Amino acid sequence: MKRKLMTLICLIMATIMGLACLSGCNLITTNNDKDLNQVIATVDLGDNEEKIYKKDLIMQYLNYGYLYVQNYGYTLEKTYKLLFDNLITMRIMTQGAMQEFEKAKEEYVVDNSKAVGDPLRYLEEKEAVEAKYGAYKSVNSLLETVLDDKDEEFQDSLIETVRTIPTNATNKQTELTYEEHLKYIEKGFDVNSDAEHRKAFNDVVDLLQANGLLNDNDNNITFDKKDLTTSAYFIKSLQSNYESLLLAKLEKKLALEARANLSFDTIEAEYLESKNNQEKWSNSEFVNALSNSSVSSPVLYSAFGGYGYVHNILLGVNQAQENKINEIKTKNPNISNADYVQKRADILDSTLVKDLRSTWVLSNYDAELRGNELIFTGDYTFAKDKANSLAFQGTVNKIKEADEEKKTPAQFTVTDTKTFELDSFLTFMDS
Repeated sequence: MKRKLMTLICLIMATIMGLACLSGCNLITTNNDKDLNQVIATVDLGDNEEKIYKKDLIMQYLNYGYLYVQNYGYTLEKTYKLLFDNLITMRIMTQGAMQEFEKAKEEYVVDNSKAVGDPLRYLEEKEAVEAKYGAYKSVNSLLETVLDDKDEEFQDSLIETVRTIPTNATNKQTELTYEEHLKYIEKGFDVNSDAEHRKAFNDVVDLLQANGLLNDNDNNITFDKKDLTTSAYFIKSLQSNYESLLLAKLEKKLALEARANLSFDTIEAEYLESKNNQEKWSNSEFVNALSNSSVSSPVLYSAFGGYGYVHNILLGVNQAQENKINEIKTKNPNISNADYVQKRADILDSTLVKDLRSTWVLSNYDAELRGNELIFTGDYTFAKDKANSLAFQGTVNKIKEADEEKKTPAQFTVTDTKTFELDSFLTFMDS
């Protein structure tokens, strides 16, 4: 087995050893199922007592926890604690969401035949299908993990100034329609009859069985059946997807309620309060806020002159310009304020503007080619109509076509980036 499988096997062994230490159990037990079915937490907000089992923790590790150890330098102990906290938080939030929906039954209860505490009581048919698609996707991703390594994909070597990753930007796959979800589910699990896929499927079955993620009636699962829908792994993945959709629905509900209580006077008062507080910032506080600025926490005031917001785009003053501005009063200590402002403006007029989103292009953040222009389509563009979002100001070439079957977007490389003088840039933005 090649690198991916060996890495996964090592991580699983580390997980089992770490969990033994975490729970205080012996590493070797006479009843593996009994060990993995130990209750490690109980959550009950008054309507529905739910137990969290040791195997639930293992499943979280298999799904994403190992990435913290492999990629982010987390210790096993720190990872387990994080996953444990996440499991409890998810249970509390899900139970709380269903309680909120019960308070507004007419609007949020979709199927009265389902019991209180059943996620399907609150989900539309399309949402239920989306959750089922996600469960199939989880199993297929696990199957892909144990397949042989694929050829290394093209890596672009263009060196550019790294632009901060935009809020909510992802290399996300194209969003599937309801019909495409159904088609994916109907297709079933990603297995073929060749030896490589057969071994991958059997390895996954063995992996789930060793970690208590097959149910009692799943011991006879074979490659010929090609079905893991009765496994605890699939069932828990499905449940997790249901709950994620519930929480998204709750978030939307709370947002609508919050907006209903807002008025222009309230917003104006909060704006002025925030601006007045920012006028008291030190330079270090300003710089820190600027680096963490976002739509929900904007920088509204600058007393330091190093940066300014122009047409919602941040323009930086380079070191040479800053030195020249500092020299104005050093060389002319008695200069009038009007002359100082004019000289500073003359220096700032030399500002050159360049699109710093080259790294976004190379990382393929929700971008697509329309004619000769590359358009960013993610929510972070803040464009009401994504078709009108600001195109990348440079020349790009497509290096990989989109894969319609896998719903992965095309990939691009940057060959050059346009540079604007300040006046031409402002004219460009106005147009």
